Amino acid sequence: MSKIVFLSFPFYSHVMPTLTLVRELVSRGEEVIYYSNESFRETIEAMGVTFRSYGHARGMFDNSATTIEVEHPKVLLNYLVPGVIEKSKKIINAILPEVMADNPDYIIRDCDAFWGKQLASVLDVPVLCYVLTFAINKTMIDAAPLYFLENVFRIPPDKGQEYLDSLGKSRLSEELDVMSKQIAMAHGIKDFDALDAFTGREELNIVYTTKEFQPFADTFDESYAFIGPNIRQDRTGVDSRIEEMSGKPLIYISLGSIYTNRPGFYQKCFDAFRDTEWQIVMSIGSLVDIGDIPVPDNFYLSAFHPQMDVLERADVFITHGGYNSVCEAVHNNVPMIMFPQGADQFTISSHLDDMEAGIYVRNSEISPRELRETAYKIYQDKKYKENGDKLKRSFQLSGGVRLAVDSIFSFLRQKGI
Repeated sequence: MSKIVFLSFPFYSHVMPTLTLVRELVSRGEEVIYYSNESFRETIEAMGVTFRSYGHARGMFDNSATTIEVEHPKVLLNYLVPGVIEKSKKIINAILPEVMADNPDYIIRDCDAFWGKQLASVLDVPVLCYVLTFAINKTMIDAAPLYFLENVFRIPPDKGQEYLDSLGKSRLSEELDVMSKQIAMAHGIKDFDALDAFTGREELNIVYTTKEFQPFADTFDESYAFIGPNIRQDRTGVDSRIEEMSGKPLIYISLGSIYTNRPGFYQKCFDAFRDTEWQIVMSIGSLVDIGDIPVPDNFYLSAFHPQMDVLERADVFITHGGYNSVCEAVHNNVPMIMFPQGADQFTISSHLDDMEAGIYVRNSEISPRELRETAYKIYQDKKYKENGDKLKRSFQLSGGVRLAVDSIFSFLRQKGI
């Protein structure tokens, strides 16, 4: 039996997908010490796992939405790199004595938990990484640099091409590394490159998608184990009002849990679908107050609805394109209309659109009429459900957490553990 220090990134969407992996590790004899925020203590301890809190450092994790206008890669790197480094410094200062006392045989870290890489270096133990969405490597950056600038940096295509032309024969990955290293050095960190700013990578990387869904999958070597997404199996059931909607086409609308302060978007949906045959279930989050805005009779609004239960009944999903939401929609074979709001949602939406498993609405000024027509298009055109079903089958055939732990144990044997 080996002892693991498991370093999470303490957001719900980062912690919950790891629980089945932790259970599998424990069932196969590993001792797991799980670091996260206090709000997850009960959930972690219920699995018979030792919980450790990030303590006072938890205040560093801001769950608010941030939007940055970017026309040059350095603008985003100047925001991301210091944030990654400062979080890591404060987390390490908070937990280093405990981690050293735990004396782990190896570390498993979230791709966003850069402090896991640093702690492994301090303790001189192996470290592996898990990636909860698409993986990124330098080969794919250089294979499709304009795609990367547009979907990851959110640089408009014309500005992106202008920047690439200015590089001459230099590769984009090299330029991003140079900028990232310069910024990191100013914050006292030597071992840092562009991938550290966007996604972790170690000698072994557990990726929560399938090769069929991963962009540029053929650029990843055997150090990446694609295990498929973690689909929640818990169900809370829907209330009677949603039950009564059966028999009519149903659209579920949700922008997730972070980017929900979008009253203009909700009004656009009202205008698009009022007085139609569609039944609409809409989650609006806790940040916006609809107030005195009249809600059409065919809309059912709540701060949050039980998403998996609603998706089992939905015909169309209007979504922000968050990875967990997308995978749950694929699992239920619900075609998606995507309005990405931030983070990796642009890449996910673009990839689904390329696969014709969903429609990425790039025009933020889409009219209510155009939105309604888009909903009819995706509802009536069978190719979206057919392509979504191909993805669903790849999810079902993926190795899941058993493959993940098999890969971990093989990696450890190579390390003599």
